[in-house]
Amino acid sequence: MSGMDHAVRFNNMKNQNAYMLDTIICLVMAMLIICCYWQVQKYEFINYDDYTFIVENSHVRNGLTKEGIKWAFSTTEGANWHPLTWLSLMMDAQLYRGNPGGYHWTNVLFHIANTVLLFLFLRLNTGHIWKSAFVASLFALHPLHVESVAWISERKDVLGAFFWMITLLFYARYVKRRTVMGYISFFVFFILGLMSKPMVMTLPFVLLLLDEWPLKHLRFKEMQINNKKFFGGDDHFYLREKIPLIICSIVCGLVALYTQKKGGALLPFDYLHLDSRLANAVMSYVYYLYKMIWPCSLALFYPHPGLWPFGMVLMSGFTLLAITIGTWVSKRSYLKAGWLWYMGTLIPVIGLIQVGKQAMADRYTYLPLIGIFIMIAWGVPDLCKRTFIKKYILPAAATIVIIIMAVLNWHQIGYWKNSVTLFQHTLSVTRDNYEIHNNLGVVYFDQQQYEKALSHYKRALQIKPGYAIVYNNVGKVLLATGDIDGAIEQFSIALQKNATLTYAKRNLADALINKGEYARAVYYYKELLIGHPDDPELHNNLGVALAYMGEKGEALAHFKTALQIKPDYHEARANMNNVAQWKK
Repeated sequence: MSGMDHAVRFNNMKNQNAYMLDTIICLVMAMLIICCYWQVQKYEFINYDDYTFIVENSHVRNGLTKEGIKWAFSTTEGANWHPLTWLSLMMDAQLYRGNPGGYHWTNVLFHIANTVLLFLFLRLNTGHIWKSAFVASLFALHPLHVESVAWISERKDVLGAFFWMITLLFYARYVKRRTVMGYISFFVFFILGLMSKPMVMTLPFVLLLLDEWPLKHLRFKEMQINNKKFFGGDDHFYLREKIPLIICSIVCGLVALYTQKKGGALLPFDYLHLDSRLANAVMSYVYYLYKMIWPCSLALFYPHPGLWPFGMVLMSGFTLLAITIGTWVSKRSYLKAGWLWYMGTLIPVIGLIQVGKQAMADRYTYLPLIGIFIMIAWGVPDLCKRTFIKKYILPAAATIVIIIMAVLNWHQIGYWKNSVTLFQHTLSVTRDNYEIHNNLGVVYFDQQQYEKALSHYKRALQIKPGYAIVYNNVGKVLLATGDIDGAIEQFSIALQKNATLTYAKRNLADALINKGEYARAVYYYKELLIGHPDDPELHNNLGVALAYMGEKGEALAHFKTALQIKPDYHEARANMNNVAQWKK
């Protein structure tokens, strides 16, 4: 046997061993995720977006239908345009019906896939097995990522990240051998990512960073093979090939702004001034780093403080500036790539454009922290000069860190078992959390624990006196307990605070019917129908009010309209029959 044959055989054995090791690492990471998230199969829907997205959403509950698919691509419900996220939830509804455990497992499976794909991307394009495994393990088990996985409504996080990871793999393949089909492949997956979550719009920026590290050596090899500057030496070409992606990102960003504004999630600048937004952005960047190191007291909702103490903002700003300068002057390109990955991918959700009332959110770190994990995985070994430390101390330390993260991860997942547990935990680790007091009140109201509900509503109003939604919710409690006059007063206050609160207007009209003030009820129902002409319940209730006023013909017309919109609306049919007989 020749020396060349020995070399080929040796390389084949080496490749097989590497393949086996990669497979084992992927299986171990998958098993760790399954062990941590095994508990979610018995968890409930959370009364915070899950009801809007799934439980009370007829389009999702009906599963994959032609009408549902059309709705998914046209709706702006949820203050976002993410049709693939809607379709994935519809598919879950088709498979699991009302069982929340199935929805949870879909999120977990996507998280496993994202972890494996991240490992494979780093492993194939850096050649470092254990550093890549450490990054992927931190991604898989860090408690900050629990919110994105354990919260069914954050399907857009794990689904968007899934297409993000596939795009990275196909882009690396394209870099090795540039072809039209290679470009189309990663471009298509990028578009699918945008259709899952708008935050994927930062991916073209990340691809530019990856051109520098770790993909630069691949371009250099290609340049040597082809002996053409076009392939490896023209930095401007790397930017030009991203232009179609950047255009799609800009369009996606504009669509996101439109849908968020339409859905009422985009807060105007007079609500939070620019100085408050800038200060919160600086604090958020540092807060996420702090929570990455010390992942305790994690909460579903962090109230926005309005103005941060100037000293804290100044110190945080200097910290960010020092890290930025340090990575920029460093000769280690992975530090620059990792830090800019972190800073850049957070820009859409850092609060400069304020969407929602939160100061920050754990779920926003799902993709950005990968950049910091890369800095740690590659940077710490570079700091250690002694072979003994690299060979023995670092692997042991890395193993301990992963074990600690797994334990904290499992513990954090436990808070997501139901709404009461999650909300009570959030209240225990935050201050003046009016949003969660209100939501916990809603949970207790649904459980008919009216005194507990009222106590949380009152606490929410103490913290935020002008919170219109809470006045509406107080009115619902009073209406349920028979205090109709008190309910009407609370619904009226809610509308004074926020005239666009349509459900407060609907509740007020319902209360007026109960009191016998039919003319006022008719007035509000007709106002509501202007904006919601296809709402069968509004037509039915308006018909009831008109019938009590003696307007039988007009009442029948509204009952018929309600049945045309919803043929199986039994209450409207019964009302129509009763009024028709009364007319005779």
